[in-house]
Amino acid sequence: MHDHKLFPRVQTLDELRKGVLLSGICKCYGEVINEGATAIPRLPVWQQWLKQHHQNILSQQRCLQS
Repeated sequence: MHDHKLFPRVQTLDELRKGVLLSGICKCYGEVINEGATAIPRLPVWQQWLKQHHQNILSQQRCLQS
């Protein structure tokens, strides 16, 4: 599985800690992901959430293909 990349519109981690809404584009599927920064205070946690997001999508796709 290739590495999933997230390109957040939030410029700095300081902005992230202040509770700025984090918006990113899922490059693999071209969808926009929005998540409140208060729910994801640290970037590694956000990246982990993104991985789970992709796993959910892949599971749904496998169900549709079967």
